[in-house]
Amino acid sequence: MRLCLMIEGQEGVTWDDWVRLARLAEDNGLEGLFRSDHYTAIIRPDADAHDAWATLAGLAAVTERIRLGTMVSPATFRHPSVLARMAVTVDHISGGRVEVGMGSGWYEREHDAHGFAFLDGKERFELFAEQVEVVVRSWTEKRFDHDGGGYRLRGQLALPATSSRSIQDFIQTDAAINPGNSGGPLVNVRGEVIGINSAIASPTGFNAGYGFAVPINLARAVMDQLIKTGHVEHAALGVLVRDASPEDAEYAGLGAVRGVVVQDYGSGDSPAKSGGIQPGDIIVSVDGKPVEYVAQLQEAIAFRKPGDAVSVEVARKGGKRETLHVTLQRATPSLRRPPSGTRSPRVVDRTAEAPPWHRSASP
Repeated sequence: MRLCLMIEGQEGVTWDDWVRLARLAEDNGLEGLFRSDHYTAIIRPDADAHDAWATLAGLAAVTERIRLGTMVSPATFRHPSVLARMAVTVDHISGGRVEVGMGSGWYEREHDAHGFAFLDGKERFELFAEQVEVVVRSWTEKRFDHDGGGYRLRGQLALPATSSRSIQDFIQTDAAINPGNSGGPLVNVRGEVIGINSAIASPTGFNAGYGFAVPINLARAVMDQLIKTGHVEHAALGVLVRDASPEDAEYAGLGAVRGVVVQDYGSGDSPAKSGGIQPGDIIVSVDGKPVEYVAQLQEAIAFRKPGDAVSVEVARKGGKRETLHVTLQRATPSLRRPPSGTRSPRVVDRTAEAPPWHRSASP
């Protein structure tokens, strides 16, 4: 059984209430916190009603584990292009924890109060069907047009991919890992330390679930830097990236869905830009080693030294390949550290972040 909490947020629920509810949900093992999407109260006519997706964006930044979403966002006043972009934004802030509920809309008084057209039932369901189509295509297609009774879109570009932040490049174990165990060794049957316990995926927060350990070769790389310099220094390409999609692979003539798409530069002085890497390029290897997904690119780059030169092979439209030489820069965070007890949205330069096995939260 999976338990979530759903709150009628339009009934005067304050921001402080939301933060308390989210903490209770996380501390007590609930899987998610969902809220209604209304601008007008139903039970208490004069109650304040905060915007649902703005609230979820705030909660995404101050929570670590619970799923977040709406039940449900109405087609009648949530334009699908806007809804799709809001959901992707919150998904990135939360690290991939968003659920999107959609519906046809039903509360006539709310529509009258805010000037939203309230269509008859048949028209609302037709609009809802279009809403679902536009939202899904906005997330999955590189570019598309839409002609319908409610919406007309021309050349809609794919939105930023939903967050691919996940636990990767860990050793998965069923050894018991409880709060307070992080940093302890994972030992094989020969008594050899093969990893450092770092995280769990558990419905309770205790050892019922999967445990994850940093592989010892990666932990050793961190240790060697700390011994030698007193700090860990990462290098960066200076790009915003995501995993390649089937559409990307077809566009670049790849035989399989693999590689990392360059979406933009992290700054005006990006070394990738100076080295000739372009937005839309798919990075398929670094120094001759294949790159299948974002975490592999992070690992290939992050523990090089600033000033090191790397050979980056990219695939371009129609199957064209280029090998470019890039001099790495020192990785610097693009956002200030958040107050204690909160987490920041993902930084712009994902290859400038510590790899996922280094930045995971303690259980």
